[in-house]
Amino acid sequence: MATMLDCKAVALPVIGNGPGEWPGLDSGMPFVRFNVAADTPLESGEIRICNRKVAGRPNDSPPFEVWSHVLSRMQRVQLQARLALAGVALTEKLGCLPSSGLATVHALAAAEVTLQLYRMPLRPSLLRAVDLPVRQPLAAAFHNWLGERRLAWHWWQSLRSSLHWPDLQLTAGEAISGIDCCEDPYPALLHWFANATDEARNADFAHLAELPGAVWCHYVTSTRLLELEPYFFIQRQQRESANWWLYRNALSPLVDALLLKLMLAQRIRPVIPSEARLRDRRDAATAGRRHASFDRRSRGWRCAD
Repeated sequence: MATMLDCKAVALPVIGNGPGEWPGLDSGMPFVRFNVAADTPLESGEIRICNRKVAGRPNDSPPFEVWSHVLSRMQRVQLQARLALAGVALTEKLGCLPSSGLATVHALAAAEVTLQLYRMPLRPSLLRAVDLPVRQPLAAAFHNWLGERRLAWHWWQSLRSSLHWPDLQLTAGEAISGIDCCEDPYPALLHWFANATDEARNADFAHLAELPGAVWCHYVTSTRLLELEPYFFIQRQQRESANWWLYRNALSPLVDALLLKLMLAQRIRPVIPSEARLRDRRDAATAGRRHASFDRRSRGWRCAD
């Protein structure tokens, strides 16, 4: 793949859909972009990667599709196959299908392609518009962003010479160190997620979400962050989700703010446990969430197919 793209000496630009300026590119220079509308013409050097939802493909089709004029048909097929393998491997680590961006970084980095990433903080907003229908999920809610950043930190630490990713460094809007004595909030948050069957205890969640980021950084552990990951995304093909808070317009500013604080805390504890321990924790969390969803089926929220 590296030879195919001729990017061992020059970094291949990979441009996400996050905030930031579009980088200056030489005419015809190969670059990667994601999930562009199908009716948008391909640029001369563009390698366009879309998930099957954006590509309008059925659920049993490959998870990602590649379009490009700069790659041959065989090269596109090879890249698409690498992306499919990345999707399988990352789904095992995340508990859900990865974003197109993370799958692409995984596939190309494994092929020893040097990458320069732009507009890819892996931190989309979970804010819901005030008039969004209560049964309509956000597209961003189908991905485990806390888990994606966990993996991205590990890759960046291992591949700094060939993986240039400045946007991975989130900027805090407040101080994240130097707090006075404060009670550990993680047990209370985990308890709220596991037991909040309706909105009667939203005030408890609001209190936790409004705690300073420094508190979450002070008490963070990698184990706690792993335990929290399943509560910040929904499964695409699951008819009902236990994570009803991801459908609440009024609650979404608190959910979004809390997720950012956890991501900032993750910079302090980015260590990845062994895969066996990760699978055990995720499976235990999934089993508990299925039971909770069954107990409150009448209050479950239908996910988009």
